[in-house]
Amino acid sequence: MRAMCELQGCAPTDIQIEIYSPEGHFIARCDFGWLEYGIVGEYDGVQKYGRLVRPGQSVSDVVAAEKDREAQIRDQGLEIIRFCKVDLRRPAAAAARLRRLMDQRERRETPWTSPIPAAPPDENSPWDDPFLGSPW
Repeated sequence: MRAMCELQGCAPTDIQIEIYSPEGHFIARCDFGWLEYGIVGEYDGVQKYGRLVRPGQSVSDVVAAEKDREAQIRDQGLEIIRFCKVDLRRPAAAAARLRRLMDQRERRETPWTSPIPAAPPDENSPWDDPFLGSPW
């Protein structure tokens, strides 16, 4: 899909975007994005929902979880565009849909960025050594 977008003149400016909450909690990784518009894109194959079903889950459970994930992405100020197999066969229509979404959103002077995730505590940090004391 990325190549098809490029052929249509609307190549993603970013790939594999990691999205974190302001508190640094991981929310999602999206396939590609146009972060200057606050847009992320995902390619969904039919197998996605079948492959994600765990024992004891139904497809509707997976769809509900995906809707929750999408809501969390939107809560970060991003919009999502989804592509599928049909879009590979009709790239001009997919690109037109993407361009309409870009037209609806204001181009940002500074592209959207995800907060830096909080680093886990380092158990081997010399700064935590009671014999060395704190450098602060």
